[in-house]
Amino acid sequence: MATVAQIAANQQNAQCSTGPQTPEGKAAASRNATTHGLHAADPVLAHESQDEFDALHDLYREELAPEGIHEDFLVRQVAEAQWRLARIQRIEAEFVDLLASGQPRRNPNAVIAASMLEKGGPEALLRIHRLAASAERAYHRNYNALICGRRDAEREAASRREAAVVAHVMAPMPKATPSTRTRQNEPNRAAAAQTRPSVHTRNEGSLALRL
Repeated sequence: MATVAQIAANQQNAQCSTGPQTPEGKAAASRNATTHGLHAADPVLAHESQDEFDALHDLYREELAPEGIHEDFLVRQVAEAQWRLARIQRIEAEFVDLLASGQPRRNPNAVIAASMLEKGGPEALLRIHRLAASAERAYHRNYNALICGRRDAEREAASRREAAVVAHVMAPMPKATPSTRTRQNEPNRAAAAQTRPSVHTRNEGSLALRL
């Protein structure tokens, strides 16, 4: 248990500390509470480039051409999974280098690797591998959901078209009705029949001439 003198000395020393002065020191201090950032809600960490992530996202949007809010969500999940996987691979490289040399390099990924090694020991490398596998699964899960969803939609549309064709072929034929021209010509035919002499009348006239 700390004595009263020790507590007073610690308080006095704390008042003398002004924190990091250089930009590099301030950036490192801002990451002191970050263990690895691999579960962060925002895929882009403070030391990473938002422009680079946006460019990656745009490439996936251009390639996959999402339609609707659901496909747009899946494409973004694919981009985020690829972004996280690339980060994990960089941290893994720093972790292995740290195990080999014992001296972490001065970059954010090396700081994260050192923090994981300090808290988890050499077994932290297994955790990195599990995180990498999780990111890969997320990538393929969302990508396959996008592709399979489109394939299912195309099959459903083809089934609807086929059903419509079958219904059209199996529909009963409409009953034949007299055409308008036939109905219009009926009075003319009736009048012609009245004025045309019958065969019997023509035969009688021929017989009278012969007599």
